[in-house]
Amino acid sequence: MNLSLGSDAQCSQFEQDVIDEIDSAGVVFVAAAGNSNHFNDAVSNPNHSNVGSPANCNGVVAVGAHGQ
Repeated sequence: MNLSLGSDAQCSQFEQDVIDEIDSAGVVFVAAAGNSNHFNDAVSNPNHSNVGSPANCNGVVAVGAHGQ
């Protein structure tokens, strides 16, 4: 399953529960890592992810691109 969407939020419990269900069915979940550059946020706050939700949930393959 491929989702080209995301937010700057952390993975919610609802998202994680859905992804766990998908994973248990043997489906690979792929999501966009996001377009925001939060490297400095993650350096100053270890609980902040460089990757947006749902790509930052457990069991999700996060993908991104470099350049056009």
